This record gives sequence, C-alpha cells and structure tokens, in this order.
Amino acid sequence: MQATAANGAVRYRLLEPLRQYAWELLAASGEQEALQLQHARYFVALAEGLAPVLASADRGAALDLLERSLDNLRAALAWALPGSSEQQPADGPELGLRLATALLWFWHFRGSRAESFRWLELALPRLDAVDGMTAAMALYAAGDLAWLLGKYEIARARLEQSVGRWRSLGDVRGLAYALQALACAADAAMPARWDAINESIALFQRAGDEWGGALARFSASFLALEEGDHAGARERMLDALARYRGLGDDWFAAQILNDLGDVARGGRRYAAAASRYSQSLALLEKCGDSAAILPSILYNLGVVALRRGQTRRALQNLRQALAHFRDRGDQRGIAECLIGLGGVLGAMQQPERAVRLYGAAEALLARGGVGLWSTNRAEYAHDRAAVRAQLSEETFVHAWAAGQALSMTQVLAEVLPDQDPAVSPAASAKPRTYPRASGA
Repeated sequence: MQATAANGAVRYRLLEPLRQYAWELLAASGEQEALQLQHARYFVALAEGLAPVLASADRGAALDLLERSLDNLRAALAWALPGSSEQQPADGPELGLRLATALLWFWHFRGSRAESFRWLELALPRLDAVDGMTAAMALYAAGDLAWLLGKYEIARARLEQSVGRWRSLGDVRGLAYALQALACAADAAMPARWDAINESIALFQRAGDEWGGALARFSASFLALEEGDHAGARERMLDALARYRGLGDDWFAAQILNDLGDVARGGRRYAAAASRYSQSLALLEKCGDSAAILPSILYNLGVVALRRGQTRRALQNLRQALAHFRDRGDQRGIAECLIGLGGVLGAMQQPERAVRLYGAAEALLARGGVGLWSTNRAEYAHDRAAVRAQLSEETFVHAWAAGQALSMTQVLAEVLPDQDPAVSPAASAKPRTYPRASGA
C-alpha cells in the first residue's frame, strides 16, 4: 500500500496487482454492485457539496480536493454511465447526471472541457430519471461546454431547453446562468441575445449573486466584440475585471486580461495585446490554475508574435499551444493552432505547406461540427488570401485537398517535428500588415 500526504490529509492507494486481486475477490463475493453504488453515492455527495464553492473566488481548496479524487470520480461516472451497449445499473442514470453536472466548474477551471462534455452527452438521454432542477442544470452545463468547445448548434439547442425548464421552475438564479450562456452561443445576427444577456444581469442582481453578475457582464463583452464594437467590448471587460478583482477572483481576472489582449489585437495594437496576454499569464501562475486558459494565451502570444514579424517566437508559442490542445482533445483549439501555424508558414514563404494546414484545419472543424472564435476569423481570412495569391489555382486546390486528406496523426507529425523548419531572415524581418478593426 502506498500513502501520500497533501494539505494535511493522507491518502492510501493499493499497488496495482493487489488492487486487481481485491477487485476479483469483490466480484466473486456478489457485493460488487452494492459497493459500486455506495462509492458513486459518496462521490456524488462530495461533488454536489463542493459545487457552490466552485462558482466563487474561494474555489482553490475544493478544486484541489476534486483533483485528488479524479480517479474515483471517473470510476463513478464510468459505472453510472456505461456505453449504450452495456447494461446500466438501476440508479446509474440519476447518479451519473448529478455527478456530471456537479463537476461542471471543476472541468471548466482544470481544463478538461472535452471530457466533461462527453460525460454529459452520455448522461442527457437519461433526463427523465432526475428531478426538474437537475435536468435543467444538466442541459445548462452541456450547452455551456458545447459553446466553449465551438459546437454552437448543440449549445443553442441545449441552452434553449435549459432556459425553458428554469422558467417553468421559477428558479431565478438558474435562469440567469442559462440566459447568460445562451446569449454567448446565439448567432450574432440575433438581436434577442442582447435581451437574454440584459435579463441575465437583472436576474443575477435580483438573486444577489455578484459573481454571476460579473460573469454576465463579461459575457456581454463577447457580444460586443463579435459585432465589431471594440470600444464597447473593452468597456464591459474593464467593468467585469473590476468586479472580479473586488471579489478576489484572480482566475477570472486573468481570463479578462487575456480577452482585453484580443481587443487590442483586433485594433492592431500588438504591443498592447502582448502586454495584456503576459499579464494574464503572470496572474494565472500566481493563482496556480492555468490549465484551462494557458493554451489560449500561448496561441494568442503566438499570433501577436507573427503579426510583429517574430516568426520563430510565433512558431514556438503556437506549437506549445497545439500540444496542450491536443492533450485536452480540444478540436477547435487544435484547428486554430493549425491555422496560426499556416500563417507562420505563409510568412516563411512556404505557401503550399500553409494551404495544406488550412485544409486540414477546415476538415477538422467540419468533422467536429465546431467553428472558430470570432476574434480569429478575420485574421484567418486575410492570411489564407495572402497565401492563395502566391499560388496558381491548380496548386492551391491540390494543396488544400492534400491537407483535407491528412489524418490527425499525420498533420500533428507535420507541425510538431523534432526540429523547427528553417526560418529565413527575410521572413522574420518585416511584420505583415493587417486591416485595422473599427472602434479599437
């Protein structure tokens, strides 16, 4: 038996051969199902007890406890939510839904959104097994994660259902969270999304939820940014930043600093953008929870380096970001890094390789049913047009098709080699020019 100490507590772990032998004895005893049920109930209670703390600035100890319990949490989920071809335990649907839902913010802060989404999608067909509040919360959680992963159609469907259920229940706080997420996931052409975010802000105020109110105001900045209102987005971000700092929430303050970098980048103020991204990274390192945002910051630093003509630095940051997104199974993150690396190759006068990466990225986005972050679309369109102008139509079409045919293993091997491709001095010497966004 192995013992490890953390935060004043000692945890014991059986050596693997002993654990397997004990598991075989348990299965032979006929008590396996009862003990698995007891195990799942314990960890559902643990997760549900900690869930309210996670939606606050005081989440650190709760996140650490859940992190140390992650193997047990996964085991409970796997027992409660087996594959569709497997027999499901009688109490599994309810416990699985409750556990997957209670862990929403844990997955969010610790950077495992893709895994969380998979568990919730397994759980959602069992909505009839739970009470109305748990069902509404599960739909909210699945929709919010779908939006963060770029699965916009799924996000809208789940969140619209959640909003309807919360309204029927008359739950002000639950409705506020669902409306906030629905506003973010809604199509930019839908004016009703501003109605949703404004109602969310009012409901949070009515519920006395300052943390949720700051979240809704932060979400309003996304809407403004998508509409090209950089000044409005910046104003809303600074308001939310002041609120989160007042609550002592360094993680969300770091997230907002990262997005303020996006606003500066959209205005072609690349030095200011790099400063904001670096401030975000430093604050994350201070609070010790960088997993969820770190890949995004590395990506953003890579893009800014490319815009400033710092090709080697761009290559390094984008490769690091890609490795993180790959490990997390984040399809949108992988695709955006491939697009960013395509921009680097274009700057290095390697247009065919750039187009091949663009084709691979587009194929990945299509397979996953995901879309790019709005702040990255204009830069991608500009970079793709630039490399297309360097190639004949036949060469472009051939390179694009070759990229679309690449497997994930092949494309990752191409962009994460042991050695960097040679960067010519000419390619690094002169920053590329990009159109300035209005309102910056």
